[in-house]
Amino acid sequence: MTARDAAARVPPAHGNSSATCWTATAIQGSTEEGYNRKGGGDLDAAPPFSPDSAIALLKVAFRHPIKLVANALGVPPPEMIQMGRDHGRAGRGARRRQGACAPPGEAGVDVIVAQGGEAGGHCGEVSTLVLVPEVVRALKAAGRDIPVLAAGGIMTGRQMAGCMAMGAAGVWTGSVWLATTESETSEVSSREDGRGPVTGHSAVSRDDGQTRAAASVWLD
Repeated sequence: MTARDAAARVPPAHGNSSATCWTATAIQGSTEEGYNRKGGGDLDAAPPFSPDSAIALLKVAFRHPIKLVANALGVPPPEMIQMGRDHGRAGRGARRRQGACAPPGEAGVDVIVAQGGEAGGHCGEVSTLVLVPEVVRALKAAGRDIPVLAAGGIMTGRQMAGCMAMGAAGVWTGSVWLATTESETSEVSSREDGRGPVTGHSAVSRDDGQTRAAASVWLD
C-alpha cells in the first residue's frame, strides 16, 4: 500500500468535513504538491506507519543506546518484541481495556501500561481507577510478575500515590509534559491544555477506541 492508496480510503464525507473546518478557521488545506514540499514524503511510497517502514525505523533506533521500546497502541508486534530482546532492550505495551488483544503478559513485554479513559490523545472506555486494579489482578491470577504502570489523567504526586495504592508499580505520564518549558508544543496549545477546564475536552469515538481532544470547531 502507498500513501496515495491510504488517502484514497478516506471517506469523501471526512474530506468534505475537513475542508469546511479549514474554511471556517482560515487554515490552508494541504495538497499533493504541498505534501511533498513540506517533507511529507512521496505519495507513491509506503505510508509512514506501514509495517515495513516501522521495522526500518526500529532498526535505526536500535543503533542508538536506547533503554526502552514503547508500543503506543495495544500489544507490540512479535517482530518488535524479538528485536528488543535481541538487543537487550525492555519492551512496553499499552492496555486500554482488559480483555483486549492478548491476555496480560502473554505478548512478552517487560512492562504493561494500563491506560485509562482519562488519558490525553488515544484513550479507552474504562477509567484509570477501574482499569489499573483489574489489570493487576489479572496478572496475579495468571501468575505473571510484570510491572504495571498506571496512565491516564495523572498529573500530581497524590494521584501517583493513589495509583500505587491500587497496585501499580509506578505511573506513565504524557500530556502533563506538553505544558513544560522543554516541550516543543506551541505556546497557544500549552496554555489551552494546561489552563482549560476538564469539561473543555471530549472523547471522540474511533474504530480502535477513543481519542481525547480539546473542544473546537473540529469536534462540533
